[in-house]
Amino acid sequence: MEDEVEKDLLKNAVSRLSPRERKIVELRYGLKRQDGEEMTQKEVADLMGISQSYISRLEKKIMMRLKKDEKDRPDNEGNSSGRSFSFCKYFRPGVLYTGTDHS
Repeated sequence: MEDEVEKDLLKNAVSRLSPRERKIVELRYGLKRQDGEEMTQKEVADLMGISQSYISRLEKKIMMRLKKDEKDRPDNEGNSSGRSFSFCKYFRPGVLYTGTDHS
């Protein structure tokens, strides 16, 4: 149940992105794949027909925007569960948080 709530909150955050930004995040972090496998920046760049360095710049811009949106949003806005959502918890360089902490 907790994982489902967290997935819904994550989808809500990603849904606020432009279609291009959303596609990059979904491909990079495997959000639309059944196996959840992430793609490298190079793989995403090749698929979208743009350079890897441009994907890197876009990804940084997207993450900064999402973190800013999270910071600017009042706690629990749009969150019927009453739980606070931390976007930073889900996306760390090279790591997609899946709801299970293995540390």
